[in-house]
Amino acid sequence: MNASWKTTLFGAGGLVSVLAGALQHWAAGQPVDWNLVIAAALPAIGLIFARDNDITSKQAGAEN
Repeated sequence: MNASWKTTLFGAGGLVSVLAGALQHWAAGQPVDWNLVIAAALPAIGLIFARDNDITSKQAGAEN
């Protein structure tokens, strides 16, 4: 299990929210601003790979 579960959870939640909104517009036949979708999705993806502040490098596996 990822030791940085908080940032992973909020990153995944943000990504799902962005994609769900885009898909909702697309399914309704409304135009989707894909530049905006990408701009909103990138920080969420960054959170998925980020480390929580209270997790040490050793706990995260970045240090031996």
